[in-house]
Amino acid sequence: MSNSHRSLASTNSRKSASVASQKSVNSNRGNKISSLQQKGKTQLEGKHYAEAIKSFTLAIRTCDPSQDWSGSDDDNANGTGRTMTVLYRYRCESLYEIGLYDLAVADARKALKFEQSTTKSDLSDNGLVLRGKLLSLLGYSLMRTGNNLESAKKAFDDSIQVTKEAINEVKLLSESGQPSKSLVETKRLLTTTLGESKAGLNEIVTYESLNGLLKDSSQKDIIKNLDSVLDITPGKTDLHLQKNKHLIKRKRWFEVANHCEQLAAKASKYCGVEIFKGDLQDANPFPGMKLEELDPAYFTRSNTDVPQYLRVLPAAATREAVSLLPKELLPYYITSLRLEDRCDAAILVGRDLQKSGVSVGRIAQEWEKVNETIKLREQANVFFRNGEFSRAASLYKQCLQVCSETNSGGQINAVLHYNRGKCFYAMSQYQDACTEFTHAISIHSMYSDAILKRARCYIQMKDRKKASANFNRYLTLVEGANELPYPPKNKGSNCFFDMPSDVTYRQVESVRAEMKKHKLADISNDQKHNNAQLFDFSSFTERLNATFAGLNATFTELCCKKGVANQVVVKNRPKARQDLPRPAEIADGSNLRSSLNSRTSGTKIVRFLGDPPSRAPSMKSSDPRLLQSEFDTNGGREP
Repeated sequence: MSNSHRSLASTNSRKSASVASQKSVNSNRGNKISSLQQKGKTQLEGKHYAEAIKSFTLAIRTCDPSQDWSGSDDDNANGTGRTMTVLYRYRCESLYEIGLYDLAVADARKALKFEQSTTKSDLSDNGLVLRGKLLSLLGYSLMRTGNNLESAKKAFDDSIQVTKEAINEVKLLSESGQPSKSLVETKRLLTTTLGESKAGLNEIVTYESLNGLLKDSSQKDIIKNLDSVLDITPGKTDLHLQKNKHLIKRKRWFEVANHCEQLAAKASKYCGVEIFKGDLQDANPFPGMKLEELDPAYFTRSNTDVPQYLRVLPAAATREAVSLLPKELLPYYITSLRLEDRCDAAILVGRDLQKSGVSVGRIAQEWEKVNETIKLREQANVFFRNGEFSRAASLYKQCLQVCSETNSGGQINAVLHYNRGKCFYAMSQYQDACTEFTHAISIHSMYSDAILKRARCYIQMKDRKKASANFNRYLTLVEGANELPYPPKNKGSNCFFDMPSDVTYRQVESVRAEMKKHKLADISNDQKHNNAQLFDFSSFTERLNATFAGLNATFTELCCKKGVANQVVVKNRPKARQDLPRPAEIADGSNLRSSLNSRTSGTKIVRFLGDPPSRAPSMKSSDPRLLQSEFDTNGGREP
């Protein structure tokens, strides 16, 4: 053999070895990608979305579109494209489930781009079935962002068209005598995608209908409609801002804070999670932030009796919440912390914002108001404890002037009016005291201590009818709270502290003894109640109105902001209820609800929980004279 022939043979041998080596490398890469894809699908099905995103991202990085790794001689040009389509499709779904809708939109579009570069358009999972699903995912992701509903609508329409055509092909194949399990499964997948796309279009129609209603800010159910719209487009910041403004207009500051904190908790699901790698590295909305206090599941966890719309983040967690909120909502959240008397949280947040340089403009003004409020109230509390009631009332008034921008409401204002009322009561200025207690009740219509104190003012003012009406309102609200301690969402009082559900059995008996002493009718303690009949609020209110027929107003108009039936929660009542326990059956200081908890085997009746905690009194003495004290309770944040 000549040298030239030997050289050519050697070259061909090296080329063959190189091709074989490359095929081996590509085969190994293909196996790795297949393994990562299967792992990601399992994690997605198990709802481990963050782990699934990491698996799919690694698979995408391993699958280099510039190379053919498939190791197959058939359809090499399309192998990588189809694989990238599938990987982006599953990662899109994972991103959607975790709430990263903008990134889900980007992945859906990338998947469709790769899908269009292939020539395969059959009925397989990589063909029309996949295209229909991708278009549906794109539609939902666009819809959730709330920024481009027309594009979302088009994506749904295209998905419906593709799936309908594919379903017709399946029917033709079935009629031609080619039925198989794969065709049955393909039809099922197509039918599911078709239903999802139609449901998406219906959501857009609902959104457009509700969005039209939102233009009328005076409508009764505007908050409910806003919640429905936000369920469809949770990523639209303008709607969250609009909801907060409507809640503020109704002076529901507790719900402003709750809405902001729920929004922050949802955003925290992907904060500090190592999903922003590979091609997602620059998409992290909170780079470098790690959670220490805020629990992403705080508002969704079901192992607590407190409804999520009444849950309050601990003070330490609010520091992380402000970093997760859209900047447009931040001023409203800071104001809600101050007006809901969560000054400890407001101070922590204010200090952090100052350090970060964010505390400017309105936020800086809120910080100043928090400090001024704390300073004035502490001084007033000292004067009150020292018996200098006039000076205390004056400082409480100054504190109200700091807190009450255009009669803003909130727990802090209710408590300050209540404290001023106690000052006037201590100075025997009963008319002024009654006025202050009325202001407190107008802010918090279920403020049990304020209702009781106002009743005692009327006793001192010799107005027996109004005194009786207020005493009975107090007992009625407590009775209703024993049925169910939590008000319905967006209803009831604007505040949630010193609730009727915090009242102890001994306090109730004390009030009844006080009414008996003044010879006032106790309408709530009638024969129906003792015989374990169901409590009918409508008939009860009629009996109250008949009792107070001499007044110019009915009982509900006089004593209730919206009527007793709207302030006390009533849902499906049990078929029968046991008599209330007698004093001999309850240890000193025990709560009526605690006793009922031990006597019922069904739904547990629980005490209202809040932050700051409701301060139901603990009786340290059995002396009945202490129960008649004018200042025997410590509702809210009293001196």
